[in-house]
Amino acid sequence: MNDVEKLQKYSAEVQAQIKVAQKDEVTEYHIYKALARMVKDQGNRQVLNEIANEELEHYRFWMRYGDEVDPLWWKVNMYILLTRVLGLVFGLKLLERSEIQAGKRYNALSRFIPEVKQIAEEENSNEKKLLNMINDRRAKGFGTWIISINLVVISTIAASTGWLTFSGNPMNAGFAGTMAAASVALADFMNTLLL
Repeated sequence: MNDVEKLQKYSAEVQAQIKVAQKDEVTEYHIYKALARMVKDQGNRQVLNEIANEELEHYRFWMRYGDEVDPLWWKVNMYILLTRVLGLVFGLKLLERSEIQAGKRYNALSRFIPEVKQIAEEENSNEKKLLNMINDRRAKGFGTWIISINLVVISTIAASTGWLTFSGNPMNAGFAGTMAAASVALADFMNTLLL
């Protein structure tokens, strides 16, 4: 009995889980490839390409049980946007959370397809090992960034209160608060780039 015939004997629920696993793997392949193209550090690029290739191999495994599927392009684009805005480590930690959900799904599917247990183990060990190798300068400055946000809020309140007290004009106070917030935010941005 070939793999397609085996799939036909599985319940509709198992077939749906296989389709979800297949779609997740091809989507994550494209996410990791896109992230690899974004990063400047050669070491990070190599790590991301290795993870992408692993995801592609898992997708090929699932192809034995179903037709070709398209990736979730909205999800790929969302991860690219979040990574550009919030940093590489944030995007990878988000991906790591989806890997935990995939592990649960794979454990359930391993009752029907024993080879899935090996894929789940590969996902857990290799993903963590590779993700720990990622070095993002912005991650080191994350604590500083949070402190700077607090400074922006405090500076805005202080500037607004001071201008309102001395000028009596709320428009001047709002302008002063906006200028204070913008200057602290610009200083924080420059500090993050220099880390």
